[in-house]
Amino acid sequence: MFVKVLQTRHTKIGTLRSGTILDVEQLGENGGAVIEALLKQKNSALKKLTKKQAEAEKEAVVSLEPTVDLEDKTSIDIDVLGDLQKTLSDAEKLNTDLQSDLTAMISDRDSKADIAKSESDRADKAEGFAKDEAKRADAAENDVKLLKADLDKAQKALIDAAKKSVGDKK
Repeated sequence: MFVKVLQTRHTKIGTLRSGTILDVEQLGENGGAVIEALLKQKNSALKKLTKKQAEAEKEAVVSLEPTVDLEDKTSIDIDVLGDLQKTLSDAEKLNTDLQSDLTAMISDRDSKADIAKSESDRADKAEGFAKDEAKRADAAENDVKLLKADLDKAQKALIDAAKKSVGDKK
């Protein structure tokens, strides 16, 4: 005879936990007496089961250990597998294309940076040349002013000398 424990009970043969299925024959005489006493109660904490019912109850119990269903693990749809392989190859091709585009962009950026640097160097040289030319122009302008002043002095001296010589002849 089998019994299913509906409610937890503390007995002289131990604690009977709710949901447990027991084989009364394995409990011995004392166990059989305790089970009979619990079954005779008005609202019994136990329920009698046949061997077939007990086996069905045990099979219905959900285990905490995962079950291994080999068919589920190995049954991969061939179409899905083909699609996955195509997607993977497409992704690899896209990755290759993106890598080559990135390499080209980096090369283009570096060449433009070199051109910009050379243009900047040329502009710096031109600016230096312009500053040198501006200094030379300022120096030439100062020389022209000095020469003009010297010319004016010489003309005055000539005019004064001419007046003096005209005044001496009279």
